[in-house]
Formats: sequence, structure tokens, C-alpha cells
Amino acid sequence: MDLGSRIKKIRKDNNLTQDDFAEKYNITRQTISSWENSKSYPDIETLVRISDDFSISLDKLLKEDKKMIEKITKSQKDSIIYKRLLVILGIIVGVIVISYFALPFCSELKIQHQLETTINNYKFVKNSDGTYKYDYNDNITYEIPNPKNLKPSGYNFRFFEKTLYCNINLESTYLKLTWIDDNYFDADVIEKQTNRVIDNIGLLGNKSIDQISEITKRVDIDKNLLKEAIKKGNEIYNKTY
Repeated sequence: MDLGSRIKKIRKDNNLTQDDFAEKYNITRQTISSWENSKSYPDIETLVRISDDFSISLDKLLKEDKKMIEKITKSQKDSIIYKRLLVILGIIVGVIVISYFALPFCSELKIQHQLETTINNYKFVKNSDGTYKYDYNDNITYEIPNPKNLKPSGYNFRFFEKTLYCNINLESTYLKLTWIDDNYFDADVIEKQTNRVIDNIGLLGNKSIDQISEITKRVDIDKNLLKEAIKKGNEIYNKTY
């Protein structure tokens, strides 16, 4: 006798209709019919309830129904695999979430420390706006942001304040160089009287002699002074960031 036949016998021996049996286990009458015709099987939890409710051992309930036993064994194996996959997925999601929130924070702490080291080593002086200034000589001044003002810029974990500024004093203007990473800086010519940008030279590679030539073509500046400002700026930026 297979499992379906045993369930049918249990139901009839206890004078229960398929509707009564279905209501007892919160399922549909069609499901009971499917069980009794061996088209489907109860899950292991329901089998245990049937065993307890009608005082019949699981061993007797499942006896000789090899197909059902194989199904239960497979279901248990699938359940273990499913649980393991859920654990692995949970770990992966956890690592992603922790990385998303922790990496910017760790990067910010690292850059804060490096900025503070630069401030101390080069003897930067704090300005009224919170930035720090270093007078390299009479003509060249460098500025860096306040370490406490760092803010993550988004998904790429870079920072708005990851910059270095250099002002080169000329006659009626000054040349402002803005380092944005260790390969490039932006160059602007600013009028002293109005503090207005009168020429944007644009993004230049700071390691190329050609870029120095590009600036000297458009700005009346001593080439050696420019080289010195760029060299020192590269040094400060690389040590800071």
C-alpha cells in the first residue's frame, strides 16, 4: 500500500470527508484528492502532524513507498543546499553593504591623516575660511582643504576636497593651478583686482614639458618659476593624497 492509499484509509477509518481532512490541515480538498491518488505528496511537516494526530508512526505511514521516501530525501537535500545558498548570499550582501559604508569612511580617515601630516610638515597656516595656506616663496602659495571638511562624492569613493591649489603671483594677475589627481591639474588666469577668471587654459598633464610650453604661450610668466611651482605642487600632492 502506497502513502496515498494509507492517507485515504486513515481518513475513512476516522469517518472524515476530504473536506474535513483538508480543513484540518488548512489545505484544499483538491490537494487531499491529489495525495490519495499519489499525484502529489504532503510535505514532511504535514506528515509528522498526520502521524501525531492519528497515532501512526512515520515508518508505518511511509512503509514500502520508495518513491515518497526518495522525494523526502531529495527535498531534505534541496533544503540544505537552499539554506547554504542563502547563507552564502547573505555573506556576499553583507560584505557589499559593509564595503559601501566602510570604505568611504576609511578612505576619509586616511586622507584626513595625510592632510594633517602635510599641514605639519610644510607648516601650513589656517585661513579664516578653514583652508590651509603655505607660502612657498614671495611668488608661490599653496592651499589645501580643511581635513575635517572631507565629504564622499558618491559611488566611486572619491572626495570633493581631494585637491591642491597653487597661486603664482604675477603683475596684474595670478596663475591658479588646481591639482585634481596625480596626473593632471587645471590652469586659470585670474585678474587680481576683480578676482575674475580671464583665461581658462584648461586641464593639463602635470608631468609633461609640453604643458609648461602651453602655459607660457598664453601667460607672461617666467618658465623657471612655473617649473618650480609645478614641481613643488607635484611633491605636495603626492605626499598628501
